[in-house]
Amino acid sequence: MQERVALVTGASGGLGAAIASRLAAGATFVLLHYRVDSMKGAALERQIRDAGGRCAIVAGDIRTGAGIAAFLSEIDKALSANGLEKLDVLVDNAGIGGFATVEETSESMFDDICSTNLKGTFFLTQGALKRMRDGGRIVVTSSGASKRASGPMAAYAMTKAALNTFVVYLAQEVGPRQITCNALGVGPVETAASAAFFGDESRRRDILSHTALHRLATPDDIAKAVALFASAESGWITGQYVEVSGGYRL
Repeated sequence: MQERVALVTGASGGLGAAIASRLAAGATFVLLHYRVDSMKGAALERQIRDAGGRCAIVAGDIRTGAGIAAFLSEIDKALSANGLEKLDVLVDNAGIGGFATVEETSESMFDDICSTNLKGTFFLTQGALKRMRDGGRIVVTSSGASKRASGPMAAYAMTKAALNTFVVYLAQEVGPRQITCNALGVGPVETAASAAFFGDESRRRDILSHTALHRLATPDDIAKAVALFASAESGWITGQYVEVSGGYRL
């Protein structure tokens, strides 16, 4: 049997690191993408290898066409260096937020969010499809904010809503190859990056009171869901937006 290979974008920390670790624990070779934080990428690589997993870190800037082309070239090199040929799983996780009202959102902030979350995801996926085996899995991390107002983050939410539509069209297009594509609507997650936000007790109580399971998610909660949609068991689910939020604002 050929070793399964997954590419996880935005894998240097938070959700991406948890997703990569979960997939690696399931005997999948994982390509760990990072754009800026090489130290976190290297630390995750060591952690996965110490646990008996197989992985490689691949740097790349997916905000521009030139950056994506260079990143895809590095992916090819990493695959070849490890005796691998094709991808089986793509987790489009790389993205940036931006807490600002519509009036506060600058053009540069808007462009940065769109180039990473939307343009980067679209064109990286385009390139990854040429390197993916039939029967593959594509999982896109979306957000519950794409479906309901969740604070001052209109630009961010717009990009996630666009990705929900993207998976519908992509699922139709790649269906003949038995490749599935789904978006997971992530709710509030407690990470190192969000610690200050959730440290506000009033905000925290409000979120918990509107969450059916009455707790915040951990990165591993999301990673388990991604692993399910990346597995063979999800082969009859495609083109869907599925909330992974613990029942936030049902």
